[in-house]
Amino acid sequence: MSFWKKLESVDVRIIYLVLWIAIGIPLLTPLYLPLATSPDTVKYYDAVEALPQGSVIVLGMDVSPAGYGGELGPQARATITHLLRKPVKIIFLSYWETGSPLIEVAWKDPFVTQAMASKKYGVDYVNLGWIPGSETGMASFAMDIWKTCEKGDYKGVKLADLPIMANVKNINDIYMLICIETGTPGGPEYLRQWQARNPKMKMMVGSLGVSLPGNLPYVASGQYISLLRGGRGATEYQRLLNIMTSADAQGADAMTMSHVVVLAFLLVGNIGYFATKKPKAGKT
Repeated sequence: MSFWKKLESVDVRIIYLVLWIAIGIPLLTPLYLPLATSPDTVKYYDAVEALPQGSVIVLGMDVSPAGYGGELGPQARATITHLLRKPVKIIFLSYWETGSPLIEVAWKDPFVTQAMASKKYGVDYVNLGWIPGSETGMASFAMDIWKTCEKGDYKGVKLADLPIMANVKNINDIYMLICIETGTPGGPEYLRQWQARNPKMKMMVGSLGVSLPGNLPYVASGQYISLLRGGRGATEYQRLLNIMTSADAQGADAMTMSHVVVLAFLLVGNIGYFATKKPKAGKT
């Protein structure tokens, strides 16, 4: 029996074992494997770097706990850290009921906490919490922020008592929206209700990997400046900001190793297929 024929009969458990080992090694100790930075991540980073002093930025934490855990959490924490390093005003909010508590979870990240130390709540940043109504709530906020948020911030402090909100009345006072999204409502809904009312408002999105096909057309059209592509985009962004922890590196290395193993199996499988392919019988 040829080598390729023997390879075809390998127990599938061996394949799973190889994959398990490849993923397990970086999970035990980070390898800090090299990772190229995609143009979208560079554009995302550059857009935050170029924010004008004093501009008002909305960070929409429109995520589910499941989406936050693996891909969107690192995106959110990196984005918040970067924004806090800039001389801008940040309004946190969520149109997902599950996303509102995750704003404070993100604030507990050590890099976020460090960047937040020099900022003052109510002056440099504010958390408006969960805004109900989904897309209807977005439309209401765009037209009249104070009326929509009559309840105040997430702790019930009235907007009149928050200096950051003094000159923020409607969507025309927002310079940029960054939406970290799990799904609907998310980027497309913000486009319809916010950017349609203020075409000058800039917009970027942090997206799950599976949601990229639905979001990439908005980058191509220019409606989004850029977007972060799932866990890979989060890792690239963290490296640009120099906030990569060992745990982050382990996750990134495990993802890279799993892709390498899958590609290796695909390559070997295709070579084996052509090596054992029987030639077509000649015409009689």
